Amino acid sequence: MRHTFLVVALAWAGARAFSGIVALVTEISAIVTYVTSEFAVTGKRVFLKSSVLSIRTAEVLLTKVEGLQVHQGLMGRILGFGSVVVSGSGGTKEVFPLVQAAMELRQQVASLIEAGANP
Repeated sequence: MRHTFLVVALAWAGARAFSGIVALVTEISAIVTYVTSEFAVTGKRVFLKSSVLSIRTAEVLLTKVEGLQVHQGLMGRILGFGSVVVSGSGGTKEVFPLVQAAMELRQQVASLIEAGANP
């Protein structure tokens, strides 16, 4: 009986350690993605550059943008970050993850689109 308790206790400790390591790796990955990502909005385009081990770039012409969405969880709302999804013509979707001031980026893109539509 004592042996069974010891085995269960060790298994539980191992599971907790494993989940802690997974959480730490996930958190480090999110921080690295956040630090190495660059976003830009010009009068004609929205740019994204993200690099961790490889470089990913995306660009959407403002004239091709059909929709903008912002996804923010509770921590994103508290800390002011979120993911911006830009829907382009032809059904393309570009996800801009971990954007600081995501609502502000969305408003800037929307105002540039409206300014281009109403010259």
